[in-house]
Amino acid sequence: MFFTFAVAAHGAGPVITLNSESVQIARDKIYLGDVAVIRAGGEEESAALKTVYLKRAALPGYRTFVTKELVRNQVLKINSAAEIRGVERVSVFTEKTVVERAGLVETAEKYIRDNMPWPEEDVEITFTGRGDDITALQGHVLLKVKEDNKISFKGNVVVPVEVYVDGRFYRMASVSAVIKVETTCYIADADIRVRQSPEGKYSPIRRDITFLPNDVIAGEAALRNRAARRNIMRGTVLLASMFEPVPLFRRGQEVVVAVRVGTAVVESRGSALSDGREGRACRVKLVTGKTVEGIVGPDGRVIIER
Repeated sequence: MFFTFAVAAHGAGPVITLNSESVQIARDKIYLGDVAVIRAGGEEESAALKTVYLKRAALPGYRTFVTKELVRNQVLKINSAAEIRGVERVSVFTEKTVVERAGLVETAEKYIRDNMPWPEEDVEITFTGRGDDITALQGHVLLKVKEDNKISFKGNVVVPVEVYVDGRFYRMASVSAVIKVETTCYIADADIRVRQSPEGKYSPIRRDITFLPNDVIAGEAALRNRAARRNIMRGTVLLASMFEPVPLFRRGQEVVVAVRVGTAVVESRGSALSDGREGRACRVKLVTGKTVEGIVGPDGRVIIER
């Protein structure tokens, strides 16, 4: 951008002179200060005129034009005494940054490997689809995977990668991959009847679980204190949805209620108003007569977080 400032004639309105050369910008909006030399009676008026919005910029790597007529229409709304001079139109080029596809893939792969529940040696990741580089506004580029996504970390997945330029969200890019997982899961060694514990009736097996349901049990902890929701045949790969927590206490039994406030824990006792299963909500009537609700912990205490 080229600007030449001069002192405005005493008592005259501001003089706006459109640049005769092309202008380059690195943002998505065009303001008067980008395309014109402004002579005004004071610094405050000049600064205000520079921020007059004219139009959207072109896509990165492309150009658009700002006409004298557009400038006149926008400026005269603010100051009817303004004089518009210069060329009939100014070419405005939007500078660009190229975000390479390889960078998007690298970001997606790091996210998968950092967050997947499988051992590194059990996983093979293949990225699919060619995809294109992304043209973005010039500036500092930050790539990160969208928070709160629902990636399953096996099978066909799409990783949403967000592109930020100078700290502002620019656009979303999707990176497709196939995550092949061959890992240790568990198989029923004998029939397991409904409401029966699986203890002693399963064994580990190494298997490709890439396209099995997402809740394949990959750790014995998920089978402790559990009972079958339905009959399970011998040879079945065990899924978390096949089981439910065994009640750690029954309705009417005395239970311990632990209230956590920061690092402090205050315990009291009460009577359970329903069966208590690990990880489930349970209401308790305290000895004081007050009714509270918390989450059943693995040790049978009802935990309330404050």
